[in-house]
Amino acid sequence: RTGETLHMARLDGSFGKDPVALRKPFAATRRGKDFSLSGLDLTLGKGRFAGSASLTGNAIEAAFSGRRLPVALLARLAGEEASGELGLELSASGTLAKPEGRLVVEGTGLHTRPQVPPFGVVAEATWRQQRVDLRGRFDGLRGAALGFSGFLPLRLDPSTLAIEIPGNEPVSFHAEGDGELASFVDLLPIGEDRVSGRFRIDATVRGTLATPQAGGVLALENGRYESLELGTLVTGITAELAGDNDRFVLRRFSARDGRRGELAAKGGVLLSATPGPLFDVVATLTRFRLLGRDDMTAAASGEVRVAGTIIEPRVGARLRVDEAELRVPERAAASAPTLDVIEIDSRTGERLTPEAAASAEPRLPVALDIDVEIPGRTFVRGRGLDSEWQGRLSVRGTTAAPELVGRLQVVSGSFDLLGRRFTLERGEIAFDGGDRIDPRLDLVAQAQTAGITAEAVIGGSASAPTLRLSSTPELPQDEILARVLFNRDAGQLTAAQGLQLAQAAAALAGGGPGVVDRLRGTLGLDRLDVGSGSGTQPNPTLSAGKYISDGVFVGIDQSLSGESRARVEVEVLPNITVQTEVGSRSGGAGIGLNWRMDY
Repeated sequence: RTGETLHMARLDGSFGKDPVALRKPFAATRRGKDFSLSGLDLTLGKGRFAGSASLTGNAIEAAFSGRRLPVALLARLAGEEASGELGLELSASGTLAKPEGRLVVEGTGLHTRPQVPPFGVVAEATWRQQRVDLRGRFDGLRGAALGFSGFLPLRLDPSTLAIEIPGNEPVSFHAEGDGELASFVDLLPIGEDRVSGRFRIDATVRGTLATPQAGGVLALENGRYESLELGTLVTGITAELAGDNDRFVLRRFSARDGRRGELAAKGGVLLSATPGPLFDVVATLTRFRLLGRDDMTAAASGEVRVAGTIIEPRVGARLRVDEAELRVPERAAASAPTLDVIEIDSRTGERLTPEAAASAEPRLPVALDIDVEIPGRTFVRGRGLDSEWQGRLSVRGTTAAPELVGRLQVVSGSFDLLGRRFTLERGEIAFDGGDRIDPRLDLVAQAQTAGITAEAVIGGSASAPTLRLSSTPELPQDEILARVLFNRDAGQLTAAQGLQLAQAAAALAGGGPGVVDRLRGTLGLDRLDVGSGSGTQPNPTLSAGKYISDGVFVGIDQSLSGESRARVEVEVLPNITVQTEVGSRSGGAGIGLNWRMDY
């Protein structure tokens, strides 16, 4: 019979830093449905992969071996990161109707993350009489051991070469081990989250895929979960999952939040569900601290239900916020530059376009059905704002496209605007759903000053807020600003107060950097500030200064009353400066030692 033969005499190249080369020529031949591969001998990094295979009629014959294969190279092909070495032995024989084979895989020095100690794994699969027997173990894990064994039916369709697992034939899988859970969790790509505790497993699943039977137990004692991103801390986790006929049942689950909050759960996993295992777990929260960040804390009570299948999970919740606080950062850059951000896909290394980055979805979108009641005791504070809110929110859609709907109303509050305390008379933040979470704002605040009632109205959206000033009796904007800022008419302002009035007007108009910011840039100064002073007779002060060398600052404060004061600051150690100053009128001088810590 005629056929086709491919001869490869030479191959030299590299994948990343790993060389790839043929050690000797090999040939691949096809004649009709027959196929053969002979003489394959390939160098991969420091490893070697060799073997041959043939399919003649219905007869199968194959033998491959690998030594010291670099896991990093194989992981990069899959878009992941890992390191270590892999060895394997693969053999196959028999016919397409009754194939037989054996696969042994041994991994050593395996790393999934740089900070995780290396571990090893050994696994063996034997295919005989249309059944695959499995066994294996993990080695080298810190204070932990885990082994597994079992079998399942496996058939090969001779005509299509498709693999089938019959649903009505016996299967068995057993896992046994104990130790520190962190040893296994470190192998998973869970970011900066931390999970620990002492686990014990002795569980078996038998029967068929259509009618599985579960037995044994999986237990966790003194568990702990911490999310550094959310500040969530779950301590004292005690759990027991036990096999019970066609399901695993969560017999007990309890945890605390490190404070006074408590968490309990019940539920299980139904193995015999169609098209796959169905889980349903209900957690009950009692004043449980869900968020513990520096800028946000929240504790809630209620129920959270996680249900569905592995590929179609659902999360439902009915929660009541017991207390929460959002702290707005006190400092924000006066003139922040716009940065061009380039996003890289960590799995493939490809540069994402803005459209692709914006449309990136979670690997497994979760359906959401969440209602949150906020009866009060939810505070927003910072940057002059001190307020309490109440309302209701609901979240629908999925984690890939959430829809947030609801209203928040102010209970009471105040905020400092232009150096004056305003009282919140009305306030609402409205979430209208849609593909973008950008709430509408409607806040009204008032302040009594210089014979008028000044009113600030904040509207627009969170991404593009607007601020409008009005007064009773009605006055022009500059007159309102003058009375709010300096408690006097605009015609009575000094030159320095007029400059500060212009800066405030520019800031309210949203026109970019204020007057003082522009002057600072024009004069080449590092610091420039106009202060209005205090008391019934304000004494505005102009402060200016510049670093004349690394760690040496020279500045001057000049008030309109004529008093000036020069100062020199010298950094002698990180966070420690020596400051000297002298006044023009009193002639007084001083020296001081300052210590500062930024955190």
